[in-house]
Amino acid sequence: MAEGLYQHEPIFREQVDTCAAFLKPHIKQDLRSLLYPAQRAEAQLQETAIAQPALFVIEYALAQLWISWGIKPQAMIGHSLGEYVAAAKRRLKSA
Repeated sequence: MAEGLYQHEPIFREQVDTCAAFLKPHIKQDLRSLLYPAQRAEAQLQETAIAQPALFVIEYALAQLWISWGIKPQAMIGHSLGEYVAAAKRRLKSA
């Protein structure tokens, strides 16, 4: 999932890393080890408990990358997990 962006776009990688660190205690593993493993973890990524956080992280990191490029939305709307991404603050802060 967006492995090329993770490898070549520092802003995208920073956002994925931040989200993965935030989620680690909640999903009991480092999401990056499932998204970018040496061997694909497709079976685990199909589990809802992993797939939904993974989709959120990729969508959030992509939105932050676009914002860093100067693409600033005047309004946002989303469907399903996209609604949460649209509602998320620009920077995640650990609780």
